[in-house]
Amino acid sequence: METLGVRLDTRTKRGLEIISKVMKMSPSKWIAGLIAENLPKAIEEVKSEIICSYVRGEISKEELREVFGDDAEDIEFVAEKTKEDFKKAERTR
Repeated sequence: METLGVRLDTRTKRGLEIISKVMKMSPSKWIAGLIAENLPKAIEEVKSEIICSYVRGEISKEELREVFGDDAEDIEFVAEKTKEDFKKAERTR
């Protein structure tokens, strides 16, 4: 497991304390569950941005594979073909 430090404003921290008390679990455990539950949806919402980041070289093939699994191979192929096509277009100018 990894540790992630998060700064919260007073109102949010107090709300978290109340929820964790009612749910009878630590604030950290409650937040970890909330993140785990919402992360797949968040990733789904930004998949096109993730692809663009890969094409720009901002994320690695490994990171792309972590998000897209087997589909990453198709994305890699399209990205490489697109780069080749741009290079060809620039040479013909």
